[in-house]
Amino acid sequence: MSNLQLLLSTVRSGDISVHSSMPFTLFSGESDGDPRSSAYKTSGPAKGGATSWTHQEYASLPAKFVQLLGDARTRYPGIRMTMIMGAAKPAIPYKDIRLGPIGACLDFMMLGKCMSPSCSYKHNKTSMVEAKHVDAVFPRVQKAWEAYKTTNAT
Repeated sequence: MSNLQLLLSTVRSGDISVHSSMPFTLFSGESDGDPRSSAYKTSGPAKGGATSWTHQEYASLPAKFVQLLGDARTRYPGIRMTMIMGAAKPAIPYKDIRLGPIGACLDFMMLGKCMSPSCSYKHNKTSMVEAKHVDAVFPRVQKAWEAYKTTNAT
């Protein structure tokens, strides 16, 4: 997915704050090619970004999301929930598929981990999500995932 498509899906989903601390060179695609400057580092805090970020996995991932999105990172490396939410027409806003506490990271809560060191959302690995809340959110996420796969078919 190009940076322009990522921006468009982020704007459509109303989740623009996710990228507020992302360095301009990464956002514009003007990276020097050094893997250490990638927006999707595998561990450690971001330089100049949020110091509380760590690469942790969310162990309590709801089974429905494991079944639906289990191979998402393998099929689409670097995928973010903002990209998936933006693929639906109309785009699905964060507030409609939020899991866990207010401000919880959707990548963490639905994909199992957040790969962005510039993410400003909460990554609480002890958060628990009620089954009824998962059931309420699941159809919207499923619709967005199907739209994303159709748009990005290889």
